[in-house]
Parts: sequence; structure tokens; C-alpha cells
Amino acid sequence: MKAKDWDQAYRDGDTPWNKGKTAPPLMEWVNQNDIDGEVLVLGCGEGHDVRFLANHCKSVTGMDISETAIGLAKNHSILNNVQYIWQDCFDESISSAVRYDWIFEHTFFCAIEPCLRNAYRDQVGKLLKPNGHLLGVFFIADEYYELVQGPPYKVSKNYLLEFFGEKFEIIEAYVPNKTYACRPYGSELVLTMKVQSR
Repeated sequence: MKAKDWDQAYRDGDTPWNKGKTAPPLMEWVNQNDIDGEVLVLGCGEGHDVRFLANHCKSVTGMDISETAIGLAKNHSILNNVQYIWQDCFDESISSAVRYDWIFEHTFFCAIEPCLRNAYRDQVGKLLKPNGHLLGVFFIADEYYELVQGPPYKVSKNYLLEFFGEKFEIIEAYVPNKTYACRPYGSELVLTMKVQSR
């Protein structure tokens, strides 16, 4: 199966994941927790989450594989502590250039091809500073879910805990109360993790 062309999707306006506002689970989490330092948002799209986090962090970098998405993000007013990067997060050159205190992603893991999951986990570990954190919102499958062609590729809570638990310390895992209206309660899982000492 051919991998999805994310830039073509943005050019065509075929972006059902773009709700035009900050992800509610992120807003809920920030209202209850501190997030500071230098933050990377993977698959930032038009930058809705980036702009929200900029009010709470030292600096925020939005990264997306779609040049069109990055262009759309830059069309919004940009704060002094925000930058956008058009880049494939799997590019090894970025993992040796900079480290972040936090990485946030909203269903990015569920959008990539399953064969890239190990590379994703390894790359996130390289992009984080020692004791850095990964905060993610993941699509999860209930017991009646049947595997279908993605993206997105739903996964179970147990799978996520086992998969990331090999390289990260799981700090919390919960179903958010705040979600987009089109996503029923129980369809997403928030995970906060800390990279294990190297």
C-alpha cells in the first residue's frame, strides 16, 4: 500500500484532522500541569497547538512533513518564541542538531505507517534531552475494534503502554474528558512519558 501523501492532502484541502483550533486534550492537560522549556510539536499542521503552547513555554517549534502545512502555519501571526520547520521527523540529521525538553504529538503516531513505529520511538528518544518528556494524544481501539486500513491506525491502550514502556517511563495514561465534538469519549488516550536515562 502506498504511503499517504500528506502535502497533497493539504494542497487538496482534504484534511479532516484539521479542526481549526487547539486540541482539547492538550488544553485540558496544560490546565492541570506545567510544561516549560523548549517544546517540539510533531506533525504541527497549521500550528494551532504550537500557538497555544507558545503561551506556556520558553519556545515552541512546529515540524511537519508537508511544506504546504508549514506555509499555512506561517500565515498566522508568529510569536517571538515560535518557529516552524518543514522537515521529515525521521531525518537523522535533526536528532544530532537539537534536543527538546518536551515533545507533543496529537495522533501523529497513529498516522504513520506501522512499520515506522520503532523508528518513531527511537527518534523521539534522540530528540529529547535527558529526562525529557513525550506528551501524546493517541487514537485507541476498544474491544470491538477491527483492524482497518489507515491512516489513522488505532491501537490499544495495552499496546501503547508496552511499546513505549520499553524505552520510556510511563508517568500517566488516561482518557481525556475534553475532546473534539466528533470524537466520542474513550476514543483517545493521553500519555505522558519520560525518556529513560541513557
